[in-house]
Amino acid sequence: MPSGSQGRVEVSVRVQHGAVDIRVADRGDELPPEKAKLAFLPFKLDVNAGAKPQQGIGLGLTVASRFAKLHGGNMLLEPRLGGGTDAYLTFPAYSRTITNAATESSAPEKALL
Repeated sequence: MPSGSQGRVEVSVRVQHGAVDIRVADRGDELPPEKAKLAFLPFKLDVNAGAKPQQGIGLGLTVASRFAKLHGGNMLLEPRLGGGTDAYLTFPAYSRTITNAATESSAPEKALL
């Protein structure tokens, strides 16, 4: 993730085709493709492997990915050439209407938990 003066993070959100797409882009250290495969496994990601002290304990991407899946979505990582990583989270878009103290939702029952 971000390091030093490159520690800039951009977040964008869009709703289209019945889905909410969230993009989180950092401009920190590059995530090699072979490391991206490990990114969603708890305690496995060590981007810098000895180059400098690692920050965090290796759970953030695991938790984010599982959160997305629990809500019917998905998460993927795309390393950026020249440094940084884009993380994409996609969730189904649901609507909720409250009328006369009753709530109506387009979400499946399990999504309302």
